[in-house]
Amino acid sequence: MTFRIPKKLRRSLNPKLVALNILVASIVGGSVGVALVLAMLWLSYRNWMLDQSDKHGISEEKASRLGGVVIFLSMLAYLFVAPLFGDVGPGVPGTVAGQTARAYFSGYEWAALLLALIGLWDDYSARASASTRLALTFSILGVALYTNPYLLPLNLDFPGVPAVLQTAPIIGAVSLILVVGFVNAGNMADGANGLLSVIATIFFLVAYLESQSLFYAVMLIATLGFALFNVSTGLIFLGDFGSYGLSALIGLGSLELYSQGNHSAWFFGCLLGYPCVEIVRVIALRLSVGLSPLAADNNHLHNLIFEELVQRGWHRLPANSLTGVGLAIISAAPPLLAYLAGAINPQSWEWAALFLMYAGLHVLVAQVLQGKLRAYTAKG
Repeated sequence: MTFRIPKKLRRSLNPKLVALNILVASIVGGSVGVALVLAMLWLSYRNWMLDQSDKHGISEEKASRLGGVVIFLSMLAYLFVAPLFGDVGPGVPGTVAGQTARAYFSGYEWAALLLALIGLWDDYSARASASTRLALTFSILGVALYTNPYLLPLNLDFPGVPAVLQTAPIIGAVSLILVVGFVNAGNMADGANGLLSVIATIFFLVAYLESQSLFYAVMLIATLGFALFNVSTGLIFLGDFGSYGLSALIGLGSLELYSQGNHSAWFFGCLLGYPCVEIVRVIALRLSVGLSPLAADNNHLHNLIFEELVQRGWHRLPANSLTGVGLAIISAAPPLLAYLAGAINPQSWEWAALFLMYAGLHVLVAQVLQGKLRAYTAKG
């Protein structure tokens, strides 16, 4: 069987625009990103923003928490060059050549940046409680959705929902809860090299193919470059700055793409399967033993797989990177390939079946590995 991108997707792509976007994105997100990575590493070697091994379960002991700064400075660099190409970025419907830079922060990038700064506060001081961060996340994203109403879908993608519930306030509340939940899920997933950054790279690829926005091209290149460095060296990871900000961009971007009515909500559930399923699994596990759903622990699937590999004699860095990249590919690559090949109708309920199959496998593997970890612990 020959793999071919569907004609509809091929026809929607402008080859000249794609080539220009790749060139500009490589300069802004690639070259700038490399320079910023080196700068962040220099800061970390001066003992600024180094990882605390008890906070970030399986990272290398002396890893910089400034990786997210690299990605978001690349985003800010985009804001300076985008007016030259008439790209209005995400959150601004309709591309109008010649718009000024002021238009770029009329979208939702500001919300992601504010959440990233909250993460930086936590990275730097570790004084922000989980409830405080949650309240700030709800506030910032609530304002973002209120000021960008086009992000809200016209209806909920679930059968049997009565029309009386298909109102803007209820849809807005559901959308807010889902995006806030994903921000926390993404933050949780930044526990293994490449896990969140590879998932983000795949999302930005889909977002770029859907929009041909220079913004998504820059984020794609910047996130991919960071992921390669993170996976190969383990010397730098996203930190709360990057995981909060990147997750906000993905959550709001997914909502924007979904609101256009071209994809089932379950498609994005499949594409972002690991963080979506894992946060529900872990919260249920915490509640079952009487813990707060906001409590931190090392019962995540990536922790369990990492411990299994270490028990089998793997060194920490390759075990860490294999865990992160492996989970990201297993969860996000199948829906990406199905999307590119046009194997499943974008609005089909088959995406729901695919999501439930992945969720079942995810929970089953976690249960098996938890049992093995208890056995290892009992043996001492």
